[in-house]
Amino acid sequence: MDTYQIVHLDGGRLHVPVPEWGFIGKKEGYNGRYSYKFYLSDSPRYELLKFMYSHEKQEQKIAYDYFMRVVLLFESEAEKNEFKKYISSNLNQLKSLISMDTKVYDTSDLRGTEKRVVQERLKIGAALNKILLQWRKLNKTL
Repeated sequence: MDTYQIVHLDGGRLHVPVPEWGFIGKKEGYNGRYSYKFYLSDSPRYELLKFMYSHEKQEQKIAYDYFMRVVLLFESEAEKNEFKKYISSNLNQLKSLISMDTKVYDTSDLRGTEKRVVQERLKIGAALNKILLQWRKLNKTL
C-alpha cells in the first residue's frame, strides 16, 4: 500500500494528497526550468483526493477550484508524456502566458526568495493548465 503526504489548504477546509512533481526543460544543476504539480486521473493518489474532497461543501469547493487552477490533471501517463513533448517544443507559448499573468497569488506567509519562487510556480501551473485545455481541444478536432 502506498503512503501519501497530506496537505491542509485554506485554513484546514480542504485536505489533499500532495500532487506529484513534473519538470519541463533543462537547466544545469536543476531538474527542470519549469516545475509544476500534477495528478494522474487513473492513479491511487487522485482516487484518494476524490475520496477526501466533497463538492457538496461550498468551502471545500472554493478551495479545490483555486487549488486545481495551478495543479494539472492528466487523464493518463500517456497523455502526460504527449503533453510534455508538445509543451517542450512550444516553450515560447508557456513563457508568454507566464509573463502576461499579473495575478498576485496569496503567499502572505512567505518572504523573499521563497515567496518569489512559489509565485512563479503558481503562474507556471496556471499557464500550463490553460495550454493543456487548448491542447486537448486541438487534439480532439484532429
